[in-house]
Amino acid sequence: MSFIYAHKISGKVRILSDTKLYVGPNYKQQLEHKLKMPEVANIIKFGMIKTVIYKNNITISSAGHIEVFNELLKELYENNLENINDILDIALTIHNEHNNNTDFIITTDNDIYSIKNNKIEKSETAWIGDSDAFNKFQELKLTAPQKTITVITEDGTYEENDEYSRVDDSFKYIVNERLFETVGGIPIICFYTNNKFQYEECYSISTGYNFKQVLKHGEPIVFQHNVEDGGFSYYAFNLDNNYAMDIDQSDKYLVYMPGYSNEIYKYLSLPIFINKN
Repeated sequence: MSFIYAHKISGKVRILSDTKLYVGPNYKQQLEHKLKMPEVANIIKFGMIKTVIYKNNITISSAGHIEVFNELLKELYENNLENINDILDIALTIHNEHNNNTDFIITTDNDIYSIKNNKIEKSETAWIGDSDAFNKFQELKLTAPQKTITVITEDGTYEENDEYSRVDDSFKYIVNERLFETVGGIPIICFYTNNKFQYEECYSISTGYNFKQVLKHGEPIVFQHNVEDGGFSYYAFNLDNNYAMDIDQSDKYLVYMPGYSNEIYKYLSLPIFINKN
């Protein structure tokens, strides 16, 4: 499962998603039979990008079976489809063929579409994934205090409401605090600006923990695992429509991009390490 939320602020489309893949024992065995061991290890540790920038003005997001997501992306990339109605029709067909086990959000620079419950719906906001996570998100968003930002212009300085804070803070809290078993990893924000979609740049720290620490009396809090166990700090940036991390503790970039060895995962944005030089 996942949690993905799309909305508009000041007419601009934004999509927020988590990166966690829930890999149970049976699914892990399936991955080990189909992928190389480093690929399996990376998927389990770093998850995947669930909002793909397909074209400069089109994104495709998915919650459900990643093999079904790959099926849709394969169809789009191999046929280089650009007409939004064709893309929506194919997404709905694939959604229905797999008994609604995988939902999609598809956005253009102006519009948001969800494909779930056997239908296409156009709206100002949309979500797919874990319903408990969405309900908690709505609760947090409605009760969060409104922040203000300082705007400096030639005519002076003034304050205005920060339209982003309620959405972003609430979403990030759910992902970072791992309130739900199927939602986690890191929060990814994709937004439309300067005539294209791109991923939000940020500097962050991944502790490597996917559970709450239970400490005995006198034990210190461990704020971050070492790199081998998933703890690292990174600067994230947009790289040719792929999501990339410059990891401080490594001589490699972690890039989420297509290219895994098996055809049924080939088109997904999955983690690959690339030398910085």
